[in-house]
Amino acid sequence: MKLQLTVFSICFVFCMTAWAEYTLYAEYDENGDSMTSVEIEEHTNLARCLCDEDVSSDDEDYSYYLGMEYDGDYDGSDNYAYIGADCSNTAVSLENCAYLGYTNVNSLSSSLWYIPVPVNFVVDPYDGECSEGTGSNTVHIFSSVESRTSEYSYTISFDTKRPSVPYDLTVSGGENALNVSWDAVDPSDEGVEYYNVLCMRDGSPSEVSKTSKANWVSTMEVCGKVLTLNEKKNNFKDSTGCNLYGVEEGADPEKCFVCGSVSSSTNSVRISGLENYADYDVAVVAVDENGNVSEVSEVLTGTPVPTTDFAEAYNEMGGSADGDYCFVATAVFGSKSHAAVAVLRVFRDRFLRGNYMGEAFIKYYYSHGEKWADFVKGIAPLMYLVKFLLVLVSGFIFLVMDTFIMHLLLLLILVFQLRSYYSFTYSLHK
Repeated sequence: MKLQLTVFSICFVFCMTAWAEYTLYAEYDENGDSMTSVEIEEHTNLARCLCDEDVSSDDEDYSYYLGMEYDGDYDGSDNYAYIGADCSNTAVSLENCAYLGYTNVNSLSSSLWYIPVPVNFVVDPYDGECSEGTGSNTVHIFSSVESRTSEYSYTISFDTKRPSVPYDLTVSGGENALNVSWDAVDPSDEGVEYYNVLCMRDGSPSEVSKTSKANWVSTMEVCGKVLTLNEKKNNFKDSTGCNLYGVEEGADPEKCFVCGSVSSSTNSVRISGLENYADYDVAVVAVDENGNVSEVSEVLTGTPVPTTDFAEAYNEMGGSADGDYCFVATAVFGSKSHAAVAVLRVFRDRFLRGNYMGEAFIKYYYSHGEKWADFVKGIAPLMYLVKFLLVLVSGFIFLVMDTFIMHLLLLLILVFQLRSYYSFTYSLHK
């Protein structure tokens, strides 16, 4: 028993001494800048994995380095760095680990050992192939590869998994603006921190889109290349460096199209500064705490429109008539409070307002409707004919307005107005 304790004590002191020969001085990014603890936690993402996997020459830098300080004996020995899940286990072949480099300890008397740690080998030590996922692997420094004598080890976590794509996107027009909303999985489940909105006009970034508004880490900013796991990849760029592929559902997003950014605590945003009556293609992406970005959501087209009040618009045109501006309907039904007039107003506000063609029709009607109403009121047969046609229009609205009360109301209007029309026709033939 005493012998076992003695052996254990000797081993403990020896192991602790050997273990202390290396100290992690700092961790560095692709620019050679040392990283804070927060930056380190968020560093090993999909963009850096793809960039490191694409390194093809010694002139290119990796995106991650360990700066190791040595304070052991300068005995001329070589030390070797590997990364993998179980590299120190002699029962495991070193082929399952990635070789990171070696150094002679004598060279470390006045400098650090900068060990490149390609993120693609953090993700996959065996093949170095990037994929989506989370996990960790461990860097080992061996003084002897044969015996796997480890002088230092350091575990590195990675997160290359994209967030889920936002869904149920809606886009509605406003005054020089678009109102955008969406649904998404619980942000806390995937560490989502931001939602970015993409706006494209005529195949190019909108007038309010800026790269600086994007919150994710792209391969362009890491290594100056367009790299992706997505098969909808395109390397063609315009003079501004923006991907000409544009905004397409299921594709990788481009920062140059980002027109808005909000925190993950909200699912809507108003994009201002747009041009009325211009069409914009709009989509949304999710961005997690590691800078990974989702694929592009469904793409919808939205059109900003003036939201001037109806009465305001009519009065600006010099109008003075009553009837809530449903001129002809008010004239033939006799009151602006008539149920049919109310239905037509709802149709106007719900279906015509807010889109280019609808707004154009409303403006045209406001310019001529009052004259038409006066003309119809002066000819009784014409008034009954127009009333009948408006009843048919209300029947169409019956199919569009999906509420039980509206259906019942329109049915009653149809019955009574048809009865009135046929009574009038019968009286003409007597």
